[in-house]
Amino acid sequence: MKQALIHGKIYQGSGAFCQALLIENGTILRAGRTEDIAPCADTVFDLQGRVVLPGFNDSHLHAMMVGETLCDVDLSACRSIADIQQAIRVYLDTHQGATLVHGIGWNQDQLEERRCLERRDLDAISATIPMVMERVCTHVLTVNTAMKNKVNLVDEDFDPDTGIAQENACAPFLRDVRDKSEATILNQLETVAAHCLRHGITSIQTADIKDGNFERVFAAYARFAARQTLRITHQFHIEDIPTLERFLRTCQPRTTRFHRIGPIKAFMDGSLGARTAWLSSPYHDDPSTCGIQVTTAQKFQELAAYAKKKRLPLITHAIGDAAIACVLDQYKALQEPGNPLRWGVVHVQITDRDLLERFRSQNIVAYIQPVFLEYDLHIVEERVGKTLAATSYAFRTLHDFGVPLCLGTDAPVESVDPFKNLHCAVFRQDYDRYPKNGWNAQERLSLEDAIDAYTQGSAFAQGMEKKLGKLEPGYWADLIVIDHDIFQDPKTLLETKALKTMCHGKWVYSR
Repeated sequence: MKQALIHGKIYQGSGAFCQALLIENGTILRAGRTEDIAPCADTVFDLQGRVVLPGFNDSHLHAMMVGETLCDVDLSACRSIADIQQAIRVYLDTHQGATLVHGIGWNQDQLEERRCLERRDLDAISATIPMVMERVCTHVLTVNTAMKNKVNLVDEDFDPDTGIAQENACAPFLRDVRDKSEATILNQLETVAAHCLRHGITSIQTADIKDGNFERVFAAYARFAARQTLRITHQFHIEDIPTLERFLRTCQPRTTRFHRIGPIKAFMDGSLGARTAWLSSPYHDDPSTCGIQVTTAQKFQELAAYAKKKRLPLITHAIGDAAIACVLDQYKALQEPGNPLRWGVVHVQITDRDLLERFRSQNIVAYIQPVFLEYDLHIVEERVGKTLAATSYAFRTLHDFGVPLCLGTDAPVESVDPFKNLHCAVFRQDYDRYPKNGWNAQERLSLEDAIDAYTQGSAFAQGMEKKLGKLEPGYWADLIVIDHDIFQDPKTLLETKALKTMCHGKWVYSR
């Protein structure tokens, strides 16, 4: 059965629009004028002049952690230690008999006390029920006495007095948190999918699969993907080569158009907010540290060599300039001219001019999160100094250099809402529209460039640019109808919502 969408303002990329689409079997057959398309259809949907965009494709998030934020203790709105304690108490009141309490979202820079959450703060609620509370960046967490005693970790990146763990020292405390049944994972995925579709996201590239969990996690995702409401591509963080072999042998043959294996995901450093991002010079506001290199050069070389041998894409978390330089050095030693495997760097926050030039010369894919500016524009100069800050979050420069850009949110680190992300990309302001003229406004993206990076760019990053990201004949019918004409007035981005979401020709959300 052929369906037509008519009388719309349908965005086709680079400032081009059409009025109508003809869709059959999940694929766009024709795009053009209403009077030409409508007579060809069995059913017709009148868009009544609404703007239609390709479905957003979040190029990097953590769907299972988004599920935890939605289902566990959400600390993102807490503005004091007392707020955190109250949020946990409310959770305990509604989850009688809980044997482990987990939360995500605290941020010391947004707390009245301007300090990290500590063990004593959690012990004031309970020293007997194990608790794990992750910082918003998920590179730092705090545990109470019960959890400290349960794990009994000795590690230089864990302080037993404060209960604060950083980077690799977080993993032992999260084993029980992430040890979920397939049914629990599936339930959380349903919650996450509804959340994404409500925001107009039809594809996600999610970093959930790790060394010890891939069988159960992949099976849960496969069951969910069979419903064909949200497209899923996995970015898998598996560093052990034999485990990688087993994962690819077991899971790669089971991919579908809704459920795919994407790149290997590696890590080189931590987060800027937690001062664990790896800088080339000491932190401007803490000269005692340059951050943390979380993967040795030798281990990274082995992983990159394996990726090249297996013809796999490789993406690496790198925020600080030293981390980015290290990744680019390792890539250059192994990558082929033109970067046909589409190796990339995730976050690309702290850069100087030389690093930006190297992205161009090596044709590295930049996985950027403009929404980070909601928080980071308030702290980046404090962390790295004004000189380095002036060449950081350099989205316009990367675009003008011809660097492949793809947009994501790193949710739950930031909101999954794509319109907030677009606002930060286009205006370089926080949600209160500060500063008035934008932070380092010369690095703004145009609205069209930002949307294209969020759709076409994200599809390119996952090797799906011939099927996803455009509303043109031959492409899958993934699209959203929105309630504001953001092309007439981009200042309405923060108020814009999806009215309807379509995935593969099927309406999967209506407001």
